[in-house]
Amino acid sequence: MPKAFPGAPKWRRRVARIDAMRESSMLPRESDAKFAELRRALIDGERSAPSAPFDFDAFNVFKRTADNIGS
Repeated sequence: MPKAFPGAPKWRRRVARIDAMRESSMLPRESDAKFAELRRALIDGERSAPSAPFDFDAFNVFKRTADNIGS
């Protein structure tokens, strides 16, 4: 990647910025890998069992009893 120095002509600094942006957009990012892993986990979870409605009342009862166990 061409490096522009402070006294470089404007066109040279612009080319260096464009090259830096192009290079950064081509490199795989750590967040891309994390999103791909999350996407795979969500798909695996969806395929693991048929969906069912969520029972909030049962969940609240479970949470209350779970909170009391540690006390």
